[in-house]
Amino acid sequence: MKTRIYKVPFYLIEGGYIDYYTCEHKGIILVKKSIVGNYKEIMTKFDEFYDKSDLYQVFGRSYELKDKNSSIKSDVKKNSFALAIDELELDEDKNLATFSDIEDYERNFDNSPFYNYYKKLHIYDKNEKRKIKEKVKKIEGSRQIL
Repeated sequence: MKTRIYKVPFYLIEGGYIDYYTCEHKGIILVKKSIVGNYKEIMTKFDEFYDKSDLYQVFGRSYELKDKNSSIKSDVKKNSFALAIDELELDEDKNLATFSDIEDYERNFDNSPFYNYYKKLHIYDKNEKRKIKEKVKKIEGSRQIL
């Protein structure tokens, strides 16, 4: 099995009442899944996503944590939000990214909802930003990803 890139929704988890959270779909991201099952967003290599299935819906837009000691709680306190994906989406061939998906993602990345949240979580200098742009060029140049 080789590394694959998936086009999947990402979710924003925010704190609400004491142990209740909201979990809203905020956009689509491209995630690279390695042979061993690790996954990272392809442009920033962000890998601190939670699994949406760690929450269960209580009513309406309210969710509770399945594990009351989950680190989601501390991340939401620290950053006022956390990011999640549904890990089950990474095993479906229908979600595999195409070359045009990758090109569109790269072209629109600077204005994407994910990148806006990522910037709030990770402040980086110009060298890191340059490295991200170099990574984009590598992705564009390498058509052997899929």
